[in-house]
Amino acid sequence: MLFQEPLNSILGQSSKVKILRFLIRSQAELNGTQIAKAVGLSHVKSNIALQELVAHGLITMRRVGRSCLYRLDQENIVIKKLLRPLFEKEYHLSDELKKIITGELKPAYPLSIVLFGSIVRGDARPNSDIDLLVVIPQDKNMAQAKREIERAGEKALKIFGNHLSPLVVKVDLFCKKYRRGEKLYVDVVKNGKPIYGKSLQGVISVRKKD
Repeated sequence: MLFQEPLNSILGQSSKVKILRFLIRSQAELNGTQIAKAVGLSHVKSNIALQELVAHGLITMRRVGRSCLYRLDQENIVIKKLLRPLFEKEYHLSDELKKIITGELKPAYPLSIVLFGSIVRGDARPNSDIDLLVVIPQDKNMAQAKREIERAGEKALKIFGNHLSPLVVKVDLFCKKYRRGEKLYVDVVKNGKPIYGKSLQGVISVRKKD
């Protein structure tokens, strides 16, 4: 490994970052084809990155028949002290967003808060808005709910650098729009990522019983 600023070389290519992130999270020993498929890289590009990571001592390689198997070197100091903590914090970024939002909530609390849009799809740009669907109880004051989310949005902008783009809707209207088949609501129910409260399917199910 390089002793002077090794992260320049290690994190300077997205292919290496993707492979390291995957191996740190999966803890698996896999061949090059499996790794390339898992991280969405071509076999050639993945193989080049794997060989460079082996050269850095971050991953190990062993031959089994005609295949090469790769796994993370758990004892490597860069893995233990720098990269594992870094990727673990990255993985929990949405938890930080949840803390910011829930810290501003007052009774009656939202039934569900769900992330959707480009951040969930994985095609967000650095300045993309954080799209949120906020389903509130029928008796919650709409103006109060919007003020709470607006305060959370101000904090989120300072911490993440992204604007919060909330869609606040009362539960009856949400269920009505979903059952009517409105595309946005159907898509959020299907693909959204809940960060607070019930799942949207849970909200709909409870409403059916009422």
